[in-house]
Amino acid sequence: MSLGRIDNRDFVGRIKEEIAVKSHPIAGMLELTYQCNFNCVHCYIKKEREAKKSADLLSFKEIKNILDQLADQRCLFLALTGGEPLMRKDFKEIYLYARKKAFLISICTNAYYLSAALADFFEKYPPYNFGISFHAVTPKAFKDVTGDGGNLERSLRGINHLRQRRGLRFFLRTVVMKQNYRQLPLLRRFAQTLHVPWEVDLSAQPILHTPVRSRDVRLAPHKVIRIEQNFIRNNISRPVPLQGNRDMNMAFRNRTMGFVINPYGKVRACVYSLEPIYDLRKESFSSILRNFTCHVKLRNIEKGTPCEQCNIKQFCLPCPACRILEFGQAASSDYLCRLARYRSRSNQPYITTGMCS
Repeated sequence: MSLGRIDNRDFVGRIKEEIAVKSHPIAGMLELTYQCNFNCVHCYIKKEREAKKSADLLSFKEIKNILDQLADQRCLFLALTGGEPLMRKDFKEIYLYARKKAFLISICTNAYYLSAALADFFEKYPPYNFGISFHAVTPKAFKDVTGDGGNLERSLRGINHLRQRRGLRFFLRTVVMKQNYRQLPLLRRFAQTLHVPWEVDLSAQPILHTPVRSRDVRLAPHKVIRIEQNFIRNNISRPVPLQGNRDMNMAFRNRTMGFVINPYGKVRACVYSLEPIYDLRKESFSSILRNFTCHVKLRNIEKGTPCEQCNIKQFCLPCPACRILEFGQAASSDYLCRLARYRSRSNQPYITTGMCS
């Protein structure tokens, strides 16, 4: 009897559903460091990098203890990210220990430090996949996005090292903004040449703990819609539909969803949420999970705002945490309202992200 072939995405989806039913944390992000050799204009942790010192970082011993706790709670998917995670001198040790605990590991990197030797290491001990931040294919545009630290040739070399090793899966991730939106056709062609998936995101997000807003890099609403209609719809095979959150009640993630651990042991529900925040140096992960579950906050964030009676809210940004971070409130803003109106006219309720393969 043939069991047939199960698509990898279907397999992962089934696992997620099973774990969610049993109330385990499905996936998490471990930010190993805020250090980065790039200085990307859209980076949401710029001020975090400046404010913290390396001496405050979680030690390898502390990270091992945290990984043990995550495994005990049956976390399955773990993203190792930063900053640039490969800048940690003990990255290999952290990675091998996480792999020993049987996590499905994604490594988020800009590929700058992916040397031939490191690629050989990953060929021997492969992760689940790599997410490569890659925002332009010409030197000037690449530098416009990544700053003086960016080096297109070095990143291309790192990507090529992955291509030359067997069994290493990766995809490219592009945040589209004023500095690089004209690169989209070139980026798509590059991804096709590599035969790898390409993730496109037009929703340049706010920057943590700083008055600098994402409007400095974010495209005007009419340009976002034009790209959605003329490029995303025609070139992206799996656009992500906007979640029809019509009542827009705000909820922090519970323990069946996910979590983020920063380089200093602080835990929050997602990368953009400013609360609740817990400290793994002071309490256990299991205790934090219980608090997450009890601390699910549901409040009507629309009350007393124009959003309360809005009939096109299904076309609006569904993330209250991002709204609070950027606009100081989880409800309306002129930018988001204009985007929603444009989308409602074309009846295309897509958030600006998708995957091309």
